[in-house]
Amino acid sequence: MTEPVTCDDCGACCATMCSPLFPPEHIDRTELERLPLDIRKEFEVGMNGRAEKGWPDEVPCFWLTGDWKCEHYDHRPEICRELEVGSEGCMSWRDEFNIDVGGQVADSAAGGEG
Repeated sequence: MTEPVTCDDCGACCATMCSPLFPPEHIDRTELERLPLDIRKEFEVGMNGRAEKGWPDEVPCFWLTGDWKCEHYDHRPEICRELEVGSEGCMSWRDEFNIDVGGQVADSAAGGEG
């Protein structure tokens, strides 16, 4: 029997996106305004830090924790919610980072730890 695909211990889709995708070019800014104030402030600090570094490519979203989970999963942007677990897009991210459907990260995955 095949185990269901979950987000647990994965984070592959977040591994190179730099920040939660709340900027206006991606979604309606009202989504950001609905965040709890403490999370919104944390987001703004993170975005300012990334902007000061020139928006580096290929760095993890600053909400991605060391154990490959979203720090604010319940408040993640709509674009993150739209990526269905187990979909072709999800599986392509997993393949790129050598993450099997059980959430196991291979030694060669980004970040080098699994």
